[in-house]
Amino acid sequence: MRHHVIIFSPDFVRGNILVRRIARENVEVTLHDSLAATWAAIQDRPPTVVVFDSTGSMAGEVRSLPAFAGRLSPDISLLVLGGNAQDLTTVDCACRIQALPGVIDPEAIATLVRDECARETNPASHPPAAPGTPKQTVEAVNLEEDLVAFLKLG
Repeated sequence: MRHHVIIFSPDFVRGNILVRRIARENVEVTLHDSLAATWAAIQDRPPTVVVFDSTGSMAGEVRSLPAFAGRLSPDISLLVLGGNAQDLTTVDCACRIQALPGVIDPEAIATLVRDECARETNPASHPPAAPGTPKQTVEAVNLEEDLVAFLKLG
């Protein structure tokens, strides 16, 4: 089964960079520049991962992110990109949320997408979250801190 990823990005250049990089992971990728089109695509064919690029998004789109995430099913992962990603602390939703604040890093994003697709393919290696706990803590990915820790510089 080929995985499907939907990207919401109002920035045509950023969105297409992500499409091209993620497509190299043998994943079908679609790009949308409006939340309405993104939601319609999700309802038409539920993806494995939804990438929400908050950079360049209008304030209303960013404010609607918690409600958007709350409507996603538990088997969909949401990856939030951009400076606004770090502002998310907890969101009422059943889906898995990851935040990648800061500058766009197509390689890191492709790695996260690949990992989520692997999780979907082999769910036994990743047990599901306990039912009855709708609060999902956002897993922030901070590349600089991870690199410093990896290189043992700190």
